Amino acid sequence: GFVGRNLTPKLKDWVGYSGDILDKNKLVKEMKGCDIVIHLAGKFNGPDSNLIYTTNLVGAANVIQAMHENNVSKMVFTSSVGAEGRFYNAYDDSKFIAEKIVRDNTIDTTILRLSNLYGKDQKDKLITFLLDGFKKGQVEVTGDGLQTRY
Repeated sequence: GFVGRNLTPKLKDWVGYSGDILDKNKLVKEMKGCDIVIHLAGKFNGPDSNLIYTTNLVGAANVIQAMHENNVSKMVFTSSVGAEGRFYNAYDDSKFIAEKIVRDNTIDTTILRLSNLYGKDQKDKLITFLLDGFKKGQVEVTGDGLQTRY
């Protein structure tokens, strides 16, 4: 994803894993020898909300299980500012539940609730939407008015 593509080159001395977090056996294998897990994976959007829940919840549980099996005790978990309790979409709701899954384990975890990320190659997000609108001289606002940004 966006964060992983931009963070990974900065962690030159780290070993990274890029793959399917729903494949628990591969996670266990790839996590051998790790000291810490930076969990960046997740499903953000799409027409199938079940896939969002499965990826974000089963994926988080698989990462935790693989950590336990490899005696990895520290994790940085990326969540969403939308996980604060008012859910407008499956992603925010799934991240709220995933945070509970993470907190209910014996792993030393730092949870980062990210919001409005912006950087190289960022597309189809709020900041790029606004910048494009300002360049064109108009910003179209759609929706039901319930959306908020922090």
